[in-house]
Amino acid sequence: MTTIPHLATVLQTILTTEADRVGRQTGFVQRADATLTGSIFTQMLVFGLGANPTASLSALTQTAAALGVTVTPEALHQRFDRAAASCLEQVLAVAVRQVVTAAPVMLPLLARFPAVVVQDSSSIVWPDAFADLWRGCGGAPHAGNAALKLQLALDLCTGQLYGPQIHEGREADRNATLDRALPPGAVRVVDLGFWDTGALADLQARGIAWFSHAPAQIAIQTRDERWWTLLDLLAAHPCPSLDCACASVVTRRS
Repeated sequence: MTTIPHLATVLQTILTTEADRVGRQTGFVQRADATLTGSIFTQMLVFGLGANPTASLSALTQTAAALGVTVTPEALHQRFDRAAASCLEQVLAVAVRQVVTAAPVMLPLLARFPAVVVQDSSSIVWPDAFADLWRGCGGAPHAGNAALKLQLALDLCTGQLYGPQIHEGREADRNATLDRALPPGAVRVVDLGFWDTGALADLQARGIAWFSHAPAQIAIQTRDERWWTLLDLLAAHPCPSLDCACASVVTRRS
């Protein structure tokens, strides 16, 4: 279980010691006497944009001044380059490696499992200038040519957050690997975007249960070796719920 004092210490280390280390490692900071260090740059953005997500360069320089560093908006603009992006990405990577949990919940339904994890993704559209780094799904000009996808999973039993994993916007949800951290006996809840029969079979082999919508085009083979469409199977068993042992499930291509 993570306590508030422990979490405060972890965050302080990430935003100071680790951010300075990453700033030097990525080349964002190249001089020993630099005033805009990795920690100042990271804190300026975390605190400044946390207070106002649309903060201007002038507003961010005021945050930097509160942290003890004087920088002009023009000079700050020049610091937003690939080294800065790499610095921030690696600080994020350090942050998400920290395990934050609470005492397990006592709800009888959830207490039956070591973890009940809900997973989903969120996409952020970038300007087209980022298309060579973060490819989106857009096929037409100015239609999502650059995008970033974040994969997240939350354990409802302990509050532990898995991720975020960062992918290109065009990366399919079913290719996410956050489930690799789940223990046997866990339950994974996802939407239809994660449907992949191979991945679901792998979860079952590892002792992980799963809930998901089912695509209409799947074919199901029951233990009597008979194949069904999903609609035919449900029509043949008109009941509120169906517990059916399946020998095979495949996704038909239209």
